[in-house]
Amino acid sequence: MASKIGSLRKCFLPVSILCMLSVSVPIVAAGSPDARDAREVLRRFTEARKNLNSYVVKGSSTRRSTTTRSGKGVMYSTFENRFDGDRVKSSSLYWGDINSRERGIKEKDANYQMNLWDGETAYSFTKSNSYKKGIGSLSMSDKDNPGEYSKYSKRASESFKGSVFGSVMGYHHGDKVPIGELFLGSSVKLQLRDKRSNLRGVDCYVLEADVPKYGKYTVWIDPVHDYHIARIRVQRGPGDRMGSESNSLIVKEVAIHKYSYEVLKFEKKGGAWFPKIFKVKRYHTFPGYKSNSQRDFTFSKITLNPDHDALGSFLPDDIDNGSEVRLLSLPVKMKYIGVFFWRDGKVVDKNGREVDLKKIYEEIKNEG
Repeated sequence: MASKIGSLRKCFLPVSILCMLSVSVPIVAAGSPDARDAREVLRRFTEARKNLNSYVVKGSSTRRSTTTRSGKGVMYSTFENRFDGDRVKSSSLYWGDINSRERGIKEKDANYQMNLWDGETAYSFTKSNSYKKGIGSLSMSDKDNPGEYSKYSKRASESFKGSVFGSVMGYHHGDKVPIGELFLGSSVKLQLRDKRSNLRGVDCYVLEADVPKYGKYTVWIDPVHDYHIARIRVQRGPGDRMGSESNSLIVKEVAIHKYSYEVLKFEKKGGAWFPKIFKVKRYHTFPGYKSNSQRDFTFSKITLNPDHDALGSFLPDDIDNGSEVRLLSLPVKMKYIGVFFWRDGKVVDKNGREVDLKKIYEEIKNEG
């Protein structure tokens, strides 16, 4: 055992020195008492994520899927995510076999989707050349405004959890909190395997967690690359939950949901390690339906702690003029629905006159 530890130290010493210069905590040598404690591994994982709260990430992905309803398909996309700890903007282009209705879409005709929370207003914009002749659709919701959908704006600042960078931060698909918090619940059965598991030359810690109402997790933590998740596998069954308390999905009886995330290559950026290439697999089945998919991701650019204001990171500057606008905070019965449009960064009526949104919201409050 001693000779094995010695050889591992020699093998990983150069990389360990690099990691100590990054945002991670110092690496614990194999065999150290605290390295065998599951909670200590989680603590190190959480500590290494604390400095990753402001970024711009760009990348691309390919999804190959097979479903009972639409058969086989391949979808391609490019994406950009921006986050500063509160404000968030994610934008993506999709083409190929997007869904059962949109198949074989050319890259030049790619669909566009953007979600933005600028600290005051939530924007959700979509554009498809196969829908409404390519006229864009924009939904808006201001915080503190009345209406059934105003709660959307409260969730918008946390929407990064469901993005591709959410997995890097420990928010597995469908989870509202990261594993560093989820696994420490009083009713969770958590253990660290006695032996490490080698993934691509690194001996990773392996955590196993049975989380009531969320499923069974197996997580490989990589101590060489800033305690990133090197691999995670999750299985959910009947009664297990995905999503937040206000917007959750409960797995139905006899249904099975399996997910996995695995990093194939790490790269160092700005003094920190990040996944460069990784894959996500999903398997869903219930009576009469089965779905298999694998999505391969590549991060092409990562910028830590950028000057978001100088970059204009959280501006709605990619919304097409003429896009139809729906104000989610307004009651559906109101005459305003369906007669708003976007022009040069403003909401206008069908005659092109700027709409005083504050006045409208104030009228609603007074009527209420």
